[in-house]
Amino acid sequence: MINSLPLNIESNPKDILDWYRSLNLKAVGTFQSLGTAWPQSHIEQVLTSQQRGTVVDVRSEAEFALDHLPGAHNLPILNNLERHVVGTLYKHASHQDARDCAWAFYEHKQKDFIQKAKNLKGPLHIMCWRGGGRSRVATQVLRRLGCEAIQIQGGHKRYRKHVRTQLETVTGHLPLLVLAGLTGSGKTDILRRLTALPHIDLEQAAQHCGSVFGAIPYLNTQSKGKTSQAAFENRLFHQMVSIPQNASPILIEDEAVRIGFTRLPNPLYRNMRNANRIWIEMPLQSRIQNIRHDYFSSPKIDPVIKQMRFAVMKLEKYISVSNRRQLISWLEAGRFNDFIEYLLVKYYDPRYRKNPPHVIKRVQAKNVAEAAEQIETAVKHYVCQLRPAQ
Repeated sequence: MINSLPLNIESNPKDILDWYRSLNLKAVGTFQSLGTAWPQSHIEQVLTSQQRGTVVDVRSEAEFALDHLPGAHNLPILNNLERHVVGTLYKHASHQDARDCAWAFYEHKQKDFIQKAKNLKGPLHIMCWRGGGRSRVATQVLRRLGCEAIQIQGGHKRYRKHVRTQLETVTGHLPLLVLAGLTGSGKTDILRRLTALPHIDLEQAAQHCGSVFGAIPYLNTQSKGKTSQAAFENRLFHQMVSIPQNASPILIEDEAVRIGFTRLPNPLYRNMRNANRIWIEMPLQSRIQNIRHDYFSSPKIDPVIKQMRFAVMKLEKYISVSNRRQLISWLEAGRFNDFIEYLLVKYYDPRYRKNPPHVIKRVQAKNVAEAAEQIETAVKHYVCQLRPAQ
C-alpha cells in the first residue's frame, strides 16, 4: 500500500520512475482477480431510463471539472496526481507497472470509495473516459460488495459523441420563439420566470451573459464565468431533452453565435436567426435598474468593480480614452447608474437593428414582471394560431 506520494504534477518521468522502483511493489493486487464478467449498458440507455439511479464518474477531479454529465457524482479511482503518475509509468515503464501502481493507489482509498458509493442511490452507472479500466474496476468491486453497479460502455467519450450528434441533428429543427430586445430589457430574467413554458436558457448553460461584462454575474459560481465548450454543450443538451416531445413553441433568448467562451451549434444559431421574435420594449430607467440588480447587487462590490474596470479597458476600439476614464471614475465613485446609462445609450443600443426581422409581437412593459405576464399571454395566442395549421 502506498501511504505517501512525495511527487507533484510537475514531477518529471525520471523522478516518478525512481520513486516507483524504490517501492518494490510486487503482487500488491491484480485487476484480474476481480473476474471477467460484469454488466454493461450504453449511455443512450442510461439517459432515457426512467429509473436510472446515479451516474458515478470515476475520472480524476480535473477531468470531471472540465466536463461531465450534469448530475453525475465524482468518485475518482485515481486523483489528478495519481493519474499523472500511472500515465507516466504506462508510457515510460510498462503496462504492468502502471496497473500495479494503479491498484496500489486504489487500495489506499478503497474503504472511503466504497463508503461514498454505498451512500448513493442505485443502480450505480459507472463511467470513466472510454469505458476502460477505471470504470471496470469500480463496477466489479462494488458488485462484489452487493451494490447494483453497471459499467457504461464507451464511457464519457461515447457520451460526448452522443451529445454532439444530437445537437447537430435536432437543434436546427426546434420550434423556437425568440425573446429579443435592447440590452437590459430583462430577457433572461423573463425567461426564467416563465417556468410553465418550454424554454432553453443559453446563459445558464454558458454561465455567461454574452458580453464583455458577461462573466461578472457568475464570478461566485463554480465555473467563475469560464465554461468549457463541452460543458456548455452538455448543459444545452440536457435542457433540450428535458423539454416534452412535440412542445411548441420553445422560448429562447436572442444571442450572438458566441456566449463568452462558448459557441452555439451552427444549426441552432441558424434556427434562431430565422425564428419568429417577441420584441421587448422597456424604458431606459427600467433597463438601468435591471442591469444594476444583475451586476451591482452583490454585497462584495469591490471584486465586481475590479472586473468592470478590466472589461471597460477591453472596449478601446469602441470607446475613447477620455470616455473610458470617465466610466472608471463613475465606477469608483459608486455612480453605477451613470456608468450603466452611458454604456446602454452610447455603446449597446446603437449596435441593435432599428427594425429587427421576424418580429410578430412587440411587448411594452415598465418592468420584468409585467413583461413576463404579457409574453405568457402572447405565447398562448401564438399557440392557438398554430393549431389550425397543424
